Amino acid sequence: MRLRPDDDRGFSSHQAENGLRRALGIAGLTAGTRVLAENGWLPVEQVSEGDRVITLERGPERVTSVRRRTFGANLRTYWPNGLVYVPDNALGPADGFYLLPGQHVILRPDLARAMFDDPETMIPAAALIGIRGICRVMPIDLIEVIELRFAEEAIVEAQGGTMLRCPGASARVRSTPLRRRRVHSRAGAA
Repeated sequence: MRLRPDDDRGFSSHQAENGLRRALGIAGLTAGTRVLAENGWLPVEQVSEGDRVITLERGPERVTSVRRRTFGANLRTYWPNGLVYVPDNALGPADGFYLLPGQHVILRPDLARAMFDDPETMIPAAALIGIRGICRVMPIDLIEVIELRFAEEAIVEAQGGTMLRCPGASARVRSTPLRRRRVHSRAGAA
């Protein structure tokens, strides 16, 4: 995937707000992101229904469904400000990778304490822009987004230590450790 840094020029706050609403309804990891599976690290695009991925709450858990979507020219409809690029080692010992702006990230306790004085913090990836070199980028090529679903909401380890929220099969809200975590937004995130 080829990318370029992007800015907000050409989009009104109304367009950006509408795009954010649409984007928050789309979950998934970009192709190339590695997840910790029962048999080691796998690019998310190689994970299939029935594979077992390591989750924070329940250990190895079976993936109940995999949904793949490709975005090209319609990307700005969903993410008018682009994707979020996390450079090497910004959130832990990992190579750089890309996140959807609405993807919830569970911060390492040391980072969470420094940012929010709270060791268990979940934050949308877009709110991390401007921290440790994390920035916006706009893909030039097609991107593939892979959504892994589990029986219940789960937190999976990606890219060598970054914890990411994955949806459950049911739309019902359940009281799990994930639900009890505080979700923060960063006012004034660039």
